Amino acid sequence: MSGRAAFDLEKSFQLTQVPHPSWRPGDSQAKPDGHGNDMLDMEPEKIGTGNTYKLLIGGVVPRPIAFVSTRSKSGRHNLAPFSFFNVISHDPPALAISVGTNGQHAKDTAQNILETGQFVVNIISEWFAESANYTAIDAPPEEDEFEISGLTPIDSIKIDAPRVKESAFQMECKVIQHVPMINKEGITTYYHIIGEIVMFHVDKYIIDPDNYHIALDKLRPLSRLGGISYGRTVEGYEIPRPKWDDRSA
Repeated sequence: MSGRAAFDLEKSFQLTQVPHPSWRPGDSQAKPDGHGNDMLDMEPEKIGTGNTYKLLIGGVVPRPIAFVSTRSKSGRHNLAPFSFFNVISHDPPALAISVGTNGQHAKDTAQNILETGQFVVNIISEWFAESANYTAIDAPPEEDEFEISGLTPIDSIKIDAPRVKESAFQMECKVIQHVPMINKEGITTYYHIIGEIVMFHVDKYIIDPDNYHIALDKLRPLSRLGGISYGRTVEGYEIPRPKWDDRSA
């Protein structure tokens, strides 16, 4: 990795033109040169769980990352990143995460959430990428990922679970529902957890308080790609949402 280009700390988000400025409704947008029409048809049951996992994390990209902080009933902290995650509703404000098991028992994150009904989702930004990634270590249950990563726990307001001080966007959550994901062998492989957001915490530096706009160039969020790769959002474009009444005759 030392031979790769250095990370550009100064590179910031910018808007560009859309990919095809001359496109008009009805115009064909075929695959580019090099792409063919030969599709590989693959059934999950035939390719196996390992290859299915590779397809999902490599093809469904980029994925947002939920940096989940919890506290056990005994008061022990837990902190871990999960990319099987997204928001699912704004009214009520809700999000969902899926936490894997070891085939027999729930991981510490899921165990704490199921026992207490509470958790915090913190958004990971570039300035603490390495610390956040280190919490994915296969540490024994008694270890505190805050301590071993160097990150800072701070109290929440409405729930009894810590937040990550280094995160600029934090969401306190209470469990609405959880669903065990059971495979063909009858083994619970994931817990799909839906949480209602009961409190937002947003760094004043990244938000316009008048219109609630989050500045992407200041949040600088990480995204998850395939393998052990992460992505950054430094370029984008705006496409107005079409309206039926505005279409050309």
